[in-house]
Amino acid sequence: MTHKSHLFAALALLAAAGALAVVTLTGSGVRGSAQAGPISRAAPAILTARAASGDKPRVLLFTATPATLPPTGGAVKLRALVANATSCRFAAQQKLRSLPHSVGCASGKASFTLHFKANNGASRRTYNFTLLLSGAHGKLKAPAVAVHEAGHGPSGTSSLSTTATPQVTLNPASETIAAGATASFTAAASGTPAPSVEWLVSTDGGTTWNLVIGASSPTYSFTATAADSGEEFEAIFWNSFSAATTSAATLTIGTVPQVTTQPSGVTVAAGSAASFTAAASSSPAPSVQWQVSTDGGNTWGSIAGATSPTYSFTTSWQESGYQYRALFTNAVGAVATGAAALTLTPQTSSNWSGYVASGGTFSAVSGAWTVPSVSCSSSPTSSADWVGIDGETSNTVEQDGTESDCSGGNASYDAWYELFPANEVKLSTSSYHVYPGDSMTASVSVSGHVWTLVVSDSTEGWRSDTQVTLSSTVPAQSSAEWIAERPEIGSSLQSLANFGTVAFTAASATDATTSGPISAFTFAPVEMIGSSPGDLLAQPSELDATGADFTDTWYGSS
Repeated sequence: MTHKSHLFAALALLAAAGALAVVTLTGSGVRGSAQAGPISRAAPAILTARAASGDKPRVLLFTATPATLPPTGGAVKLRALVANATSCRFAAQQKLRSLPHSVGCASGKASFTLHFKANNGASRRTYNFTLLLSGAHGKLKAPAVAVHEAGHGPSGTSSLSTTATPQVTLNPASETIAAGATASFTAAASGTPAPSVEWLVSTDGGTTWNLVIGASSPTYSFTATAADSGEEFEAIFWNSFSAATTSAATLTIGTVPQVTTQPSGVTVAAGSAASFTAAASSSPAPSVQWQVSTDGGNTWGSIAGATSPTYSFTTSWQESGYQYRALFTNAVGAVATGAAALTLTPQTSSNWSGYVASGGTFSAVSGAWTVPSVSCSSSPTSSADWVGIDGETSNTVEQDGTESDCSGGNASYDAWYELFPANEVKLSTSSYHVYPGDSMTASVSVSGHVWTLVVSDSTEGWRSDTQVTLSSTVPAQSSAEWIAERPEIGSSLQSLANFGTVAFTAASATDATTSGPISAFTFAPVEMIGSSPGDLLAQPSELDATGADFTDTWYGSS
């Protein structure tokens, strides 16, 4: 590992001012000196050490903070960072009730807090603390560090400057990166004087901690390798008053997501469900966000709520040709799957041709058309043009419109309404004349249980309004339709009259949230097919630019 060493070089931990004890250890011996300076500040007593070879116990840092107490006494914290030791015994050269005291230090850390009463004497007191390490390969006694308690006399009074113990203001954050990327941990602390900092690393889940050589800035950065995954980092801040340690941050070396399952293109009938599935692997496991492109893959947008490996939805005709992909992301990076296209085909029916809107609770539908002129032969045929609510997925239909019938080579035309399963009601041809070329409008609406069905012929100048209360039968209101139909009499479908082309205009509907043209809803075209595969009887055109107009064209009778 190039960014840190498991051998510990000497730390130059110099207090801003005040008492400072520095001793350097080499091997199992002791080399160094103790220097007593002025005690005008509550400076920590600090011992720094050079790592010894082998597995013998080692002292990395031994402090007593604060190094100066006022005459009123206070608390002193003994703190040690060690290596290869299982027991740390704090002691004092003076007789103190709370010392000696032994603590376990296999983790590499040990601390003990003493409380001193007020010094009522005139002279200052000095306390010398020692540390004895015990480990599997021997023992080591660290040199003493001193704490001074000021007295009340002229010679014992300390002129204490304003100091503040370090307080951690920013803990390092755990991060996940790829091998070869730069790992960076940042910490901060306040204090007066401004605290110094050193970084520690643990390679065993926080059980033991080692100093990182040269890492003495608030931000520690290095190029990570796969072997660094799982290491923990923390910073220790100290000034001439005390010390504080951050919480630990974990480094995870992850991998960029790799796609293992690409989504496949889907072809379904408009209005039915479509599903796309994708998968990717990485460490840590990736999240997924499905995206859609409506312009052939040039731009992509995220789909709200589509965050599972499989994205399923009910299709609408306007989505045909859309492309879908999954974006897999983790803390290391992101990867997108290939694009999968959605191809929609018209719905098919044996008796309907036109458009169906669905996906809401519909309360109104309306539309307009011109009554087509049917071409008759000797065989009886029929066709009907209408607007309505229900019938696509429900067993009720609320509808009104016009009908064109051929019998004996002659054509007849009429208007009607129906609330299926009840029979249709034909409007009197003597009062409500209908002729080819007439401009018709029709609507169906509901309020509460009252249904209103309106048919009008602006060419002939008449209008029919009918209200029906449905208290026992509750329609589903699950779809709206604009249809050219092959009527059914009894249980038999009639041959479809050759109506040529009928043009529907101003087709609109209202559901609980939307009022607008067909294109404002989830919609699908419906083609009428015969009894044999490939027999196309009638087919709607695409919607025009308004989303409300289309034509329906006859192709066959049965």
